[in-house]
Amino acid sequence: MENLNRRIFNLFRRLNFDSSLLGYRYMKLAVLFCLENENRICNFQNLYKDIGAVYNIEGGGSVERCIRHLAQRTIETHENEGNDLLYEIFGDVVFVEKKITNKRFIAQIVEYMRMQADS
Repeated sequence: MENLNRRIFNLFRRLNFDSSLLGYRYMKLAVLFCLENENRICNFQNLYKDIGAVYNIEGGGSVERCIRHLAQRTIETHENEGNDLLYEIFGDVVFVEKKITNKRFIAQIVEYMRMQADS
């Protein structure tokens, strides 16, 4: 578990996620939950509720908004900088569309981490 937390931390740092945002903590937990159980990616409403339960937040709306804010802020920060890792994980979607759903954002990070663990 310690190694997994370290890998998540390193990836988030390389993506320049803003650790001062609540979405950072929620995203970390979402990635952990989804790495533990791949089916969580298919059932996002329960994922948000499960994260909310850990932080004593009723429902999942606040969790969803905070993660969305983190994703959008990350994309906006890198619009002009061209982060190669961001492109490697998310492809053109972040640079052309400049918008991504939470589900896709989390799923792409989880898949990237799985591929890195396999290699």
